[in-house]
Amino acid sequence: SSDSLFDLPSAKELAARSAQRKAVRNEGKEASAVAAAAAKAVEKEQKMAKAVAKIERKNLVELKNRLELDPSADMQDDIFEKDYDAISMLLGEAGRDFFGINLAYVQSGHLILFLITLVAAFAQDSGNPLTNLPTEIRGALKGGLLVTYGINTVLTAISIPTALSKNLPVLFWAPKVLLLGGLAFDELNNAPVKPKGKKK
Repeated sequence: SSDSLFDLPSAKELAARSAQRKAVRNEGKEASAVAAAAAKAVEKEQKMAKAVAKIERKNLVELKNRLELDPSADMQDDIFEKDYDAISMLLGEAGRDFFGINLAYVQSGHLILFLITLVAAFAQDSGNPLTNLPTEIRGALKGGLLVTYGINTVLTAISIPTALSKNLPVLFWAPKVLLLGGLAFDELNNAPVKPKGKKK
């Protein structure tokens, strides 16, 4: 018969083959969709990672990329790197807080205390209680200053190679460490390395 000559598949077999082909196509589409979603997720993570990293204000290309993600990015100071300049060094921005107190205030307090101690130890004026201390107390203050600035001198010698290795101005850090001791020395150790050619 004609069926035996050509061996035509039945309607059920044709339907089964069609369903199988559709299933294969659907699996391929699903795999493509999963791959596309994964690629988008990776791209999004990369963009978010870039968004977390801080940038320089003068990096206009990166700033433009940030603005595409967030139109208000240029108004967010926390995304920009802070330039560690002379003002930053003077205010102690690289230093750690001292028992929760900002280092700039602690430095100011140290300088005031140093000046008061210096006046009380060496100045004499009978009309002022601060400059009319007993000899024993004045001697103790002088001894304390001697010990303190002896230690600071050692720290100053150690700070010189540290400042040079970070390309920071030795003529600034040596007097600061000598005057403020451990506070300035700790700040120097936490200070960022200045790129070559940007020493200030």
